[in-house]
Amino acid sequence: MDTIGLITHPMHSDSESKLWAKLKSIAVEKSIPSRTILLYEGEVARFVYFVKQGCLRQWVNKDGKDITFQFFFEGQPVASWRALLVVIRVCFP
Repeated sequence: MDTIGLITHPMHSDSESKLWAKLKSIAVEKSIPSRTILLYEGEVARFVYFVKQGCLRQWVNKDGKDITFQFFFEGQPVASWRALLVVIRVCFP
């Protein structure tokens, strides 16, 4: 089972530290079973994920074929720019 949740990493600036502290205070850690689809075609992304364990595959269905175009590994964030901007606005109103 892959786990998606907030991870920690070394901070290099005060604003990064504040952002990570705020994210940790509002984040919910979840265990996600393998092959779970996090976002279906046509849906608007509303969450930012951090891969704590395992990996995620980003793909599209083109003419009935799964086309993989990106992998996310442990320690990497997974988000659309739109969802990421919403999170930043919540953290720094």
